[in-house]
Amino acid sequence: MMEKESKNFNTIFTFLDSVLDKTVSCAHHMDNQIQILVGISSAVFVFAATQFSEKGDLFLLVLATFSIISAIVALLAIHPPRFMRKRGQPESIMYDKQIISFSSSQNYTQEILKVIENPNKILQQYATEIFNLSKYYYRPKKTLFRIARTIFLSGFILSALIFILERF
Repeated sequence: MMEKESKNFNTIFTFLDSVLDKTVSCAHHMDNQIQILVGISSAVFVFAATQFSEKGDLFLLVLATFSIISAIVALLAIHPPRFMRKRGQPESIMYDKQIISFSSSQNYTQEILKVIENPNKILQQYATEIFNLSKYYYRPKKTLFRIARTIFLSGFILSALIFILERF
């Protein structure tokens, strides 16, 4: 009976480990998208601002304005403001700030040993880490990225409309 229970816990922890890996992978993917948006928004801003100072077209001013706002919001998405990511939630022993809160590696080892004595405690630590990463790390990044992307695309659309109206 004990062997079957051990296999069940191994299956559970393998599953939880894959969920944690997927959550971290999604956050890294979001970081990559944010970096691309920052780069594109910044490049468009520099181009539009330079061209506006030479030509003075309204559509370039709109494009430059929306691009820089998008870049700023995307930069905030790299490390979201504290009010978006910190709510006083309990932290798992896997969280880096929790790890460095211990005075020594021996104290951290003792805490790990306490947790691994009970499979339910391990499950709780995994659940806490997965939940916190999803809700307080990935979700704020995704929200700010979407806002930045929407601002950037809105600026392009509005600039295109102004360009068309100015030319015809």
